[in-house]
Amino acid sequence: MNILYGPFAAKGLQPFDRCIAPDWHINSSGQVNKNVPNPSLISFELSDATHLLQTQILPHLPPGWQPDLLLFVIPERYLIPLDLHLMPCPLVVLVEDWYFNFEMLKAHQALFDYWLVDHTAVPLFRQAGIERVHGFQVFALDLERFGGYADVEVRYDIGFIGNLRTTVHTRRAHYLARLAALSEDWRVGIATERYGEDYIRFFRQCHLIFNYSIHGEFNMRCYEALGCGRLMLLEAQNQEAPLFLIPGEDYVSYRPEQLEQLIAYYLHHPQERERIALNGRRAIQRYGARQLWAELKALLAAGLASGEIRAQEHRILRQGQLQNLIWSVGPPFNQLTVAGDLIQQELNQGLDPRLLSDLAVLHYIYWLTEGLPADSASLAQATSLLEKALAHTPMHPIAAFNQGQVRALQQRFAEALESFLRCIAQLEQSTAADWPWGLVAYHSLHRAFEKFFHPWYMRQSQLQYSHTDPEQLAAARRKLLLAHAYRHAGDLQLTLGQAEVAYQSWQRALRLGRGGLGDLLPNLMRLCLDLKRPEQALEAWASGFGDPLAPELWLMHCWALAAAGQVQAAQAWYWRYSQIKQGFLESLAQIWQQLFEGFAEAPDPRAVATWRQSRLALVPEVLWPAAGNSDFWLFGWCGLSWRLRLPEPPARFGAALGVDSESDSLSRPGVHFHYHLQLVDPSGAEPLLSASRSLQRVYHTRTDLAQGLLGIDLLPCSFPAEPAEPLAQLEDCQGPLYVMLLEDNWRLPL
Repeated sequence: MNILYGPFAAKGLQPFDRCIAPDWHINSSGQVNKNVPNPSLISFELSDATHLLQTQILPHLPPGWQPDLLLFVIPERYLIPLDLHLMPCPLVVLVEDWYFNFEMLKAHQALFDYWLVDHTAVPLFRQAGIERVHGFQVFALDLERFGGYADVEVRYDIGFIGNLRTTVHTRRAHYLARLAALSEDWRVGIATERYGEDYIRFFRQCHLIFNYSIHGEFNMRCYEALGCGRLMLLEAQNQEAPLFLIPGEDYVSYRPEQLEQLIAYYLHHPQERERIALNGRRAIQRYGARQLWAELKALLAAGLASGEIRAQEHRILRQGQLQNLIWSVGPPFNQLTVAGDLIQQELNQGLDPRLLSDLAVLHYIYWLTEGLPADSASLAQATSLLEKALAHTPMHPIAAFNQGQVRALQQRFAEALESFLRCIAQLEQSTAADWPWGLVAYHSLHRAFEKFFHPWYMRQSQLQYSHTDPEQLAAARRKLLLAHAYRHAGDLQLTLGQAEVAYQSWQRALRLGRGGLGDLLPNLMRLCLDLKRPEQALEAWASGFGDPLAPELWLMHCWALAAAGQVQAAQAWYWRYSQIKQGFLESLAQIWQQLFEGFAEAPDPRAVATWRQSRLALVPEVLWPAAGNSDFWLFGWCGLSWRLRLPEPPARFGAALGVDSESDSLSRPGVHFHYHLQLVDPSGAEPLLSASRSLQRVYHTRTDLAQGLLGIDLLPCSFPAEPAEPLAQLEDCQGPLYVMLLEDNWRLPL
């Protein structure tokens, strides 16, 4: 059986890339690595410049060599070749994170002949009309890599490593908050942004590994935790794990109410913990990448022999191709060009407002990725396309929504508001909504990968696979789009000085859609406090709070409670959050180190804004100070406002701190910090505390600097009973203070 496999990634993004040894490999430049004279498995890479199999890959195959099938992996992350439909052999696709882009995958049901997905997804794909789909362990791991580090010292009783984006992992965030709150009793380690050997070492440093899957799948962390010989805690609702392992023997399953109890039990019973961990390590060896690859080849051979895997007579590419291109476009302008050409070909056959809107979005993406000014031709072209779409179909809500976004970027705020109100009127009168494929939402489209975690898009994707009835799905889409339109209308109304109307718009947005609305809730609460309505701020928090890892929401809740005269309740909420945040020291310390390194390399404020868009949920806000301003305002998690006066007006933050971008050293190791403390009651009374303090710290490396800023703890300073109390506690405090840098002219309503 001859298999053409790809796109192959040297970094091992696909499940088998690190473990299988292809007979031949064709790289993105067309060079061929021939390991054997007569290949049966040929892997390939794709070039961003072409994405064409016929010209890039097929000419390099051995003379007369014909694939029995083409195995395409992870289409949710890669641009699908534009001529893939021309392949005469069956097209088999292996999907990992199908929930990222279920709509685009559905559009390719007429392209691929056979689908391999995790077992939990099989019913959903069949409901979507994809009949030839098979459940398989789509994640695989080179378990040999996880067998070392036997002598690593255990640093944590319970640990978790993974991304903290609550957009994707909303339910898991609540468990992580509970986990972090155990930091007073146990050594909790929660880490992120670790890779390679450092990633593996972290697992070995934990007694217990916490795991929670997105949709009940046997995810990669199952392999990693068990492969390291650590006891894994996995949610009892997981659907795939019992197919391969025995709960209670190979791993421990927990119900929501059991988590803390089970953690304490297995930490107090090390022999039982080690027995289950050893069983799990032995059991997972049966499912390493090499074993699964052999199983997959047998499955494919059987499917070919039975006729279950066969090429369709007619493949339809157009719809899925356009969606895949628009999904995948990014900084390489060739993809934008190809997508634009395909859309233009469709438009030549007749005007379609959806395609006009999509083409406008491509111009917007080009404007964003190139960092062009607001008066550039790209935004002007996007404006013209959207006007044409609305002239053709005046009641098209997506075009009106996009028009509002583009006009806002051009600082035409009144016109932008008019567009959003037009979108709202259309949606309020309708009962359904088009799929908003070409929707311009927020400003996080600067990198294709970031769109996987885009709040708007993830919520749309969740709607797609959680509503099987077409009418219910259309109603859910309309509701969410309407929520976003109200949210953006409120932003513009506040910009135009219409605070009361903005409040009403944001209230409506919050009622329509709780998730995927960005910073709507903290903005609404802040507006309520500005309008002297703390009770309404508390009502908004109660109805919309869904992210336990968002510090701003916790702090806004504390401020609202204090403004409502509930100071003791505010203290209790803050201390509850302080317990949670202690469990995140591992990831936050590393983030701060990366932050300062990034600033040393990025003098352009737009780079900081870009970093801000992709920050993790717990990373503090970062706003660039005004040019020539040497004052930074730092807001601590304790509820205090700090001002850091630097020695000289900074050209950029890294230079002001004496960071040498070529090494880890600091060119000016002696940095003098002047702290100005001020604690203000939210009701507008006189400051409860106002004092200045100078502190001399000497940092020799960027690492020292990052760790040094984490070495000042002011947690006891929140809502002090006596003004002198916080100053006294500054003398011998320990632990970290996390801060966020704010523009000097922006005052936080403490």
